[in-house]
Amino acid sequence: MMLVTDKMHIGIIGILLGMYLKVQADCEPYIILIREEERCLHELRLHNVSKTPQPGKVYRNCTDTGWTDPFPPYE
Repeated sequence: MMLVTDKMHIGIIGILLGMYLKVQADCEPYIILIREEERCLHELRLHNVSKTPQPGKVYRNCTDTGWTDPFPPYE
């Protein structure tokens, strides 16, 4: 009888540990940023109707004071 309860305790601990690790992974800032980027790219694919190629890239950096101005500058 003791053996069954030991196995149950190990099983319950395993389930709880798995749930804990899942919650921890979902709260990681890096994972959240990756998901947001995926959503953004999906929206761009849905709504980008331009038929001409768009050369170059525009960069912005996220700093502790907010987003920087676009580089290179554009209108």
